[in-house]
Amino acid sequence: MPDNFEPIPDDFMNVIFGQVYNKLTNGGNPKMLGPNNAVLWEPVATVIDEEAFDYAFKGFFGSPKTEENDSDERYNELRNISKYSKYAHAEEFARIADQIPSYIPKLTKGGESREFAVFSPEPDHTVSNVYSDIMEFSVVKNSKIDPKVEKKLESLRKQLFKTKKLKNPDFDEEMIEHPEDNPKYIYQSFISPMYVKYLEYEAKYEEAEENLTELQIRVNEGDSEAMTEMNINGRNMIRKRDSALKRWESLGYRGKVDKIMNYIDEIEASNFITIKKRYESELLAAKRTGLGGSNTYFYSAPVPATILENSSGWTKFTFNKSSYDLERRKTAHSWSAKASYFGVFGASTSGKVKNSSSEYNFNDLQMSFRLSKCYVSRPWLGTTFIKSRYWKYSDTGKEAVNNQMVSDGKGGGLMPAIVTELYFVKDLKIGFRKGSSSYKKAEKEIKGGGGFGIGPFRIGAKYEYNDSKVKMSGEKEEQGVESDKILLVGRKVNILDKAPRPLESIKPEDWVEVN
Repeated sequence: MPDNFEPIPDDFMNVIFGQVYNKLTNGGNPKMLGPNNAVLWEPVATVIDEEAFDYAFKGFFGSPKTEENDSDERYNELRNISKYSKYAHAEEFARIADQIPSYIPKLTKGGESREFAVFSPEPDHTVSNVYSDIMEFSVVKNSKIDPKVEKKLESLRKQLFKTKKLKNPDFDEEMIEHPEDNPKYIYQSFISPMYVKYLEYEAKYEEAEENLTELQIRVNEGDSEAMTEMNINGRNMIRKRDSALKRWESLGYRGKVDKIMNYIDEIEASNFITIKKRYESELLAAKRTGLGGSNTYFYSAPVPATILENSSGWTKFTFNKSSYDLERRKTAHSWSAKASYFGVFGASTSGKVKNSSSEYNFNDLQMSFRLSKCYVSRPWLGTTFIKSRYWKYSDTGKEAVNNQMVSDGKGGGLMPAIVTELYFVKDLKIGFRKGSSSYKKAEKEIKGGGGFGIGPFRIGAKYEYNDSKVKMSGEKEEQGVESDKILLVGRKVNILDKAPRPLESIKPEDWVEVN
């Protein structure tokens, strides 16, 4: 064993992801998350196709790439392949967005933020089935609305959400047409182009505002690095925030969309029958049939939808022992003891896993990748309705959900939290210095058909990504793995307030079902 041998610490991946979060948020003070948000990292990084978000900004029926002499039949074949791949990607994203975390990390000491943890989906519930039950089994406070006002509301909603009548790609002409089992046409709801721009520029403004606010908080706390950064870059950050606001107002239709939403909120705040009818309609319009033909899902979309296409501009991240030592001394991120990573673990050809951190030299390890994030949009999910105090489960509904709450506000319930952001990495490189003992051990493990893992990243025959490769040539400096795939590595979740929490002042006779 070399004189400078130092085993890879079990917590080093935790420190890496603390630094990753700092990069994504320009400083990443955990207090900025607050007690109602948490960051959860993937147990195993998931490969995402580079075209996975094309459906959200190019649509389902874009023209495919063709060769000069392609026939009409070949063109239609390619078009169908392209169309169905987009349907598959839309379904895959919806399934990810639909997952509910099974574990909500504890509040940190002082209650100002929550610990980091590893994401694990709830096996029995999804966002869509919990919300569907709310729509089906809830009663609301009785109220009435002027038909003219209701007509105006419908007109304004159409400026934010578009419902399109489309031919059903799964329609079977040999069977009798049926509105549910075999519909010839389907109705699908989409965010309007105007509202898409609004959401994209809103996200950019909020990110710039969050970065500036976080830096100002660190300055006020006496952080010397933050003071230096403020002196050097403060004016640029303020200009960036102000510029993002102007673009939101001029290019993102902020004034028009805010006016529409404020009017809708004002009217609907006093009429929950109308609200529930709208939410039921939006939920139905967002319903899709999976490509398998049996399971359904609800349309969701990434914001911005171009994030994967522009991955060459993502933030570059590098990590080694020196950066670990520096970050560990100053990190403010705490991890759940029940939900964190091993340092390095090995896997035999039989698939058995063991902690191998002590067998690799930390001084030989190098990692790098690019990273970015997107927001999750679910146009069918009425979180405002869920949080309101003018609904509750009916007696039948209480039985259907086994008297469980949607959320107890503390991390418990059928749907204690929803995913609001996704974190991605690309151009992953992990390796050991050539000729080192760690290099030789990694080479032996991989050649033997086993492999090893570092955090959520898997290396070797049993785990490698589609284009991962072991570096073996004499020109290379490291032995390890490379992948230009886009990998989902983490999620930000929002912990929901207690729900349902109906006002006690509402009389029993004032609760009505909406038909």
